[in-house]
Amino acid sequence: MRKKAFIVLVTIALVLDAPFIVRAETPGNFVEVRDGHLSVGGTRLKLWGSQSGTLGETPAAIDKEVADFRALGFNLYRNISVGSAYPMEYKRGDGSTMDLQDYTFAAIVKSGAYNWIDLINNVTIASADVDVIDDPLVSREDWLKAMEGKTLRPSTVQTIWDFRTQTVYLNHIDRVMNHVNQYTGLRYADDPSIALVELVNEQWWLPKMLA
Repeated sequence: MRKKAFIVLVTIALVLDAPFIVRAETPGNFVEVRDGHLSVGGTRLKLWGSQSGTLGETPAAIDKEVADFRALGFNLYRNISVGSAYPMEYKRGDGSTMDLQDYTFAAIVKSGAYNWIDLINNVTIASADVDVIDDPLVSREDWLKAMEGKTLRPSTVQTIWDFRTQTVYLNHIDRVMNHVNQYTGLRYADDPSIALVELVNEQWWLPKMLA
């Protein structure tokens, strides 16, 4: 586990020497892969990332957290709370989870760093999702029987072949990426500060299949 964590860190980052673009005036302002490397507007981008598992309870607390984060030399902020609150609508400054979430995004932008959003950890699949689609391969009755008493995440093995599970996750991604941050005025899908969008994490598919 330690070896894998080290590989991930080395993969995502090394040193902080790239410019930061706040707004996407042109497509080149988004982080993209060129010649096997991350780049922004044709300039190579190097990232050193870390994560926060909690949101500050006030804007001042968030500002301090972001300042400490930057003081440690990081320029990529992994936030595992993205999409954890439904509905995602809020009134700016109301102190709700989404308000603080979006304030954190904006604070990262203001600090000159990038955002890394984790989409897989804040959605669950349960029996109530049986009617999300009409799956011709698995009947409603069979799916409800298989899901009885279970609450699963997209990291479950059944995401690979189950259309209902896939649809719940895709709907979640659509809701999150179309959310408009009231502090930046941008949909997450249009925000150039989002350098990485994490869709898969710790699937452990092969070990589970061979267990």
